[in-house]
Order: sequence, then structure tokens, then C-alpha cells
Amino acid sequence: MEAVMTSVIDLFPVVLRKAGRREILLLVFCLTCFFGQLIMVTEGGMYVFQLFDYYACNGACVLFLSVFESLAMGWIFGAERMFDIIEDMTKSRPNYIFMLCWKYLTPLVSLVSFISSMVEYQPLTFNRWYVYPDWAYALGWLLALSSILLVPGWALGRMCAGKGSLKQRWCHLCSSDTELPLTSKQLAVMKETAFTAEMDDLVRTDTEEHENGL
Repeated sequence: MEAVMTSVIDLFPVVLRKAGRREILLLVFCLTCFFGQLIMVTEGGMYVFQLFDYYACNGACVLFLSVFESLAMGWIFGAERMFDIIEDMTKSRPNYIFMLCWKYLTPLVSLVSFISSMVEYQPLTFNRWYVYPDWAYALGWLLALSSILLVPGWALGRMCAGKGSLKQRWCHLCSSDTELPLTSKQLAVMKETAFTAEMDDLVRTDTEEHENGL
């Protein structure tokens, strides 16, 4: 729950980081979860709980999101940048195997597992004998799609709201934020570049003065 709260606050920092706003959001979130789950403690609550557990919280939804999360972290944000950030925080560089996992192994395994779970899908039954009605299966798939469709839905919304050609909007969508804090490695490179540029200017100035003096 703390992770959800942090994500919502990070999405709307100007509104939710004011005094008292976080507490109000937490109260609304807890009350919504409380009243939404009251039905699960009724006599037929186990049927509802299993419907949520099988569709909304199953491995296929998590694996689908994991594919895009690992791709975003390994390729868009950049595994190299993640290495630099970890090195800044821990003063030690992670093993190279982590980069291979972030960029290749994790998205590949997650994608294969997701496809396998879809191929081997079996309709939900309760205690192996009760078959849910068709509307319950439709509700279950709506619950599953509510999390799965967030990724393409958000990407489509950003594409429509962007400016420029379709290719420019796609490239902008697949690039990391340019306003992220710089790592120590990036700062060192910038200082070295600035120092080199200053030395080149000094050498050029001295050369021009020498030529003018001659």
C-alpha cells in the first residue's frame, strides 16, 4: 500500500505534497479498500475472493507488467545509468550479471512465462466442481485487463498528447527524462569536457596572440 501511495503522490506532486493532502489521500484509499472488500467476508465472499485472486492478481498480469518494467529500466532508463546510481549510493559497482538480467534475461523469461500462462489458461472453478457463470468470467477478464491495458493505454495517451511527427513522438516516448539528477560519473565527464574546452580556448588564444605579435 505504501508503494501505491508513493506512486500516486509522485504522479501529482504539486497537489498531493501540500500539508494534509497525503493524510486525506491515505484515508480515502483505506476507506475505499475497506468497503470494497466487505463483500469478501459475506457468505459468498469466497467466490468473489477467488475471482479477484485468479484474474486480477494472477501471474499473467504481473508477468505482463514485468516485461515492460524490465524493458523500461534496462533500455529506456538505461542499465548503465542504473549501475552508476547504485555505485553512487553503495560506493561499489554491481556485478555485470545484473545488467544481463535487466536487459535480456528478465524480459525474455517474463515474456515466455506470460505466453505460456495464456496458452495453458483454464476457466476458473471453485473446489473443482462449481463453474462460474459467463458474466463472472467476463468480470474476471475485465479485472485482468484493468491492469494489463494500463501500459498500452498510457503509451497511446502520451503519443496522442505529444507534438511532432509520429516518429518524433515515439522516440520521445522511448527516451529517458533529461531532467534526472546527474550521477558522479556524468558530473566527472562534464567537468572533464569543460576543462578540455577551457584549455583549448586558452591554447587558441595564446596562438592567436603569438601570431598577431609576429
